[in-house]
Amino acid sequence: MHGFNNGYHVVEELSISVNPDVFIVQEHWLTPANLSKFDENIPQYLCVGTSAMRTCVESGVLRGRHGFS
Repeated sequence: MHGFNNGYHVVEELSISVNPDVFIVQEHWLTPANLSKFDENIPQYLCVGTSAMRTCVESGVLRGRHGFS
């Protein structure tokens, strides 16, 4: 997705035009607290996800793309 905000429009458009049974996405860069953005923005699908950002968030303030200080 190259970030959720950059990519969810493509997922949304594909869900309407192609109507796939399943989407598999990566590189959404959402923190655990923001994974609900999939449910909020693409409600016609059951969304299940995980975030690699969990350890970055737990270690302090996010800085830069990867959250490293």
